Amino acid sequence: MVNDMKNDTQITMIERIATLLQSLVTASKAKGRGKIDIGRWDVSKGYPDPVYDVEAPNTTLTPKQASTVLARFCQSVIDSGWKPASGLTTSQHALAIVHPLASGKNKGNKVPVFAYGLNKVRRDARRVLKADARAAALVKAQADGGAWFAVGVTNKDGVGVAYPTEMKAKKAWARKNFGSEWYAADKANRLEQAQVNRGTYVAFDENTVITSDTVFTTDEALIAAAKSLGSKASTVRGAKTFMTKHFAKA
Repeated sequence: MVNDMKNDTQITMIERIATLLQSLVTASKAKGRGKIDIGRWDVSKGYPDPVYDVEAPNTTLTPKQASTVLARFCQSVIDSGWKPASGLTTSQHALAIVHPLASGKNKGNKVPVFAYGLNKVRRDARRVLKADARAAALVKAQADGGAWFAVGVTNKDGVGVAYPTEMKAKKAWARKNFGSEWYAADKANRLEQAQVNRGTYVAFDENTVITSDTVFTTDEALIAAAKSLGSKASTVRGAKTFMTKHFAKA
């Protein structure tokens, strides 16, 4: 299999998925109705997920089931909109098709279209699940007294990043001040030094999060955030109107 990408984690997952796809193609062509072992995988969704529980049984499929899974995976990759996969099929030939990446740090490297595309689908789906879980955790934190913020930790627009727990905020502060491997030495003391506070976060739109050092209701926080940017509005409607105009200029 051609794959000269340099990201070890991605190489490993792409190779594992490529091996799974080969197992599925082989299983789909098997004679009879017996079940074939394809390894420890969850293949119930539009992308595969490894099962890391060593006590879990391996997944077994009949040829018909293997064909169904392959077709679902193939359609997922096609539906992702990645152009190299637009004509993808579930054949043995499809597993050998490679494509040079056109952009990114691995530009020019050749990757197996089916396996790479399926890994991309999996990665995107997991990113959405993670974002949804974080959003739900922040809502719960807000209801329990407010989200947590690490002093000096902001996004690319300079807006404070909200965390659902005090510990996550402390770790973010430590990472900001001591580097990505902050935990390698004096971990407990570094967490103890962390400067965090609790406040209100308001998702004004999908790209903007407004934060306040004081815990308010959502409406109060929005009005306070607008005033901090120069608004004189005292109502939610006025604050939203000001915010819309303010960020339109940004």
